[in-house]
Amino acid sequence: KPLRQMGYFKRPWKMTAEGQWIDEIDGRNFSTEFSHSRFCVWEIARRNNLKGWTLFVDCDFLFLDDIANCFDYLVDRYALMCVKHNYKKEGSKMDSMKQEAYPKKLWSSFMFINTNHASNNELTLEEINKWDGRKLHNFEWLLEHEIGTIGEEWNYIPGHTKLIGGSPKAVHFTEGGPWLEGYESVEYAEEWRREQRHMKAAQGRLIL
Repeated sequence: KPLRQMGYFKRPWKMTAEGQWIDEIDGRNFSTEFSHSRFCVWEIARRNNLKGWTLFVDCDFLFLDDIANCFDYLVDRYALMCVKHNYKKEGSKMDSMKQEAYPKKLWSSFMFINTNHASNNELTLEEINKWDGRKLHNFEWLLEHEIGTIGEEWNYIPGHTKLIGGSPKAVHFTEGGPWLEGYESVEYAEEWRREQRHMKAAQGRLIL
C-alpha cells in the first residue's frame, strides 16, 4: 500500500473468492503482495541517492548467519547477484496459493541489486508496472553475464537444496514454514521456533 500511495507501484490486481491473487497485466497467479513490487527496491534506492548494493529478501527467510557476511561475496562487475536455483515445481505452495514454473524461479527471492551498474537503469517504474511478471522475475533487463552467483547456503530451501559440505546460512521456507499447519516439522523448524521465542522475550528490552 505505501508503494502505491507514493506512486511507485500501480499494477492492477484482483483476488478470487478463494483468496488467490491474479495479476491483471499478465493474467497469471501470484502468491504474495510483493511478488512484483520487490523490483521497486532499485528505484527506491535511486531516489534516495543510495549507492552500491541493495538487498531484497522474501519475508519467509530464517537467517542463521549475519547477513553482513554475504556482502563479502558481492562483485561490482555484476548488475545483480542471487542464488541461481534450478526449481521446477508447480501446483500449490503455502496458504494454498498457486505457483507456476519459469526459468529463474526463486532467483528474485534473495537478490542484491548493484545501484552503480548502468544496466539497472533499464529497470524503470514503467517496466515494473507494465511488463509481464515473468520478464521481471527472469531479469530480462539484464544480459546473462551481468547476473552473478551467490552460494546456495544463502537461500536454502528445505527438501530441495542439497549442500555439498557446509550448512545453511539462510533458510527459505518457500513451500511452507513451521507457522503453518502441516509444516510444523519442516527442516529447521526448531531453529525457527527458537528464534521466535527469542524475539518474544526481547519485546520491551534489549538482548545483546
